[in-house]
Amino acid sequence: MPPEAFIFVHAHPDDETLWTGGLIATAAASGARVVVVTCTRGERGEVLTVPGTATEHLGFLADDGEALGAYRTTELRAALNALGPTIEHHYLDELPTTNYDDAPTRHSGVWRAATQPGTSSLASLGTMYRDSGMAWIAPGVAGPDPRFTGGFASVPVAEAASRLVPLIRDAKRASGRVVVVTYGPDGGYGHPDHVHAHRVAASAVNLANNDAVQLWEIATDGDIKVPVEPVLVKVLTALRAYPSQIQNIKLASASDGAEGVLAWFELSNAVPQPIRAHEAYRLRTSA
Repeated sequence: MPPEAFIFVHAHPDDETLWTGGLIATAAASGARVVVVTCTRGERGEVLTVPGTATEHLGFLADDGEALGAYRTTELRAALNALGPTIEHHYLDELPTTNYDDAPTRHSGVWRAATQPGTSSLASLGTMYRDSGMAWIAPGVAGPDPRFTGGFASVPVAEAASRLVPLIRDAKRASGRVVVVTYGPDGGYGHPDHVHAHRVAASAVNLANNDAVQLWEIATDGDIKVPVEPVLVKVLTALRAYPSQIQNIKLASASDGAEGVLAWFELSNAVPQPIRAHEAYRLRTSA
């Protein structure tokens, strides 16, 4: 039987679509409860400014993290609406921490109730988790950016995980079987926030301590395959909702010579990236 609820844990706005857009759209269309949790607002992301497009005026965002985070929040709303209008969204720092007995507590600043399904906000919370930034340490491999400290990657795992536990437990009580989806231990390519999101999600699943909760990790070649073609239009529409981050989105053609690729897009490095016919996930059986 398919799970009745999926909880996706991602580091920044746009990651949910880039990494798991096919599964999110497929699960939402199936009637499952779909919850997307974003750990930061992407305040230190690179900003695309393409002359002659709607992005040419966005250069100022590169020097204003708060403004960039707010802008990416609006992009995220549009992307989630494209993937499925019933999708719930929360920023991780907007969820209250708990003592693992479902009693919310004040911890590390202010907290407030989670946003309603289909909404999100840029709240000025004392606990706001910020984008940690990254630096390229090898071709295709990222690591910490020495210029920045105090981002999400430095938040204690126990604190961040405690915000996810009641969400997982609530989904279990309401829906039955639950799948939590996030990156593998390397974060996909080493971004500190991706790596930390994995640690937090894995810890929260362990703390939820229920056999009906599974952890799926994004994988290059996993044992779970999700076809993307049936929801490709939704995924492409969601990608186009991120003009500050994603450009040159186009369908693949026979002349591309890349088997199993449905479409292409580019990030700030202008290197074509594929949208493949399947997303792959690996069921993690131990922490």
